[in-house]
Amino acid sequence: MKSSIEAAAKDAAIKSADRLTPVLRNMAIAADWPSDITLNLTVKAKDGSLYIDYPEELEDRINDLEYGQRDQAPNPVLRSFSTRFASHLEEVMSNASVDVLTDMGVFN
Repeated sequence: MKSSIEAAAKDAAIKSADRLTPVLRNMAIAADWPSDITLNLTVKAKDGSLYIDYPEELEDRINDLEYGQRDQAPNPVLRSFSTRFASHLEEVMSNASVDVLTDMGVFN
């Protein structure tokens, strides 16, 4: 049973990642982040969890945008995205687990 739930969670995470990447990029565009950064932001799934991925060479620039610099205010996109979609992601994972248990007849 555990492997079925884990498989459902992994599948739900992959589907969510595919749907959330454009949302993340649109948030970065709306925040006026540079296009070379925006186009390299992706939401990925690993072991049933989601995370934001980008090329390592962009990390310093992204941190400067996200947290600000001495002469530049923070413009948080990644933290805003994570906060905004954390409850959604928990719900997706819970629903995937409930679906598996229902299919197994646990609730009948």
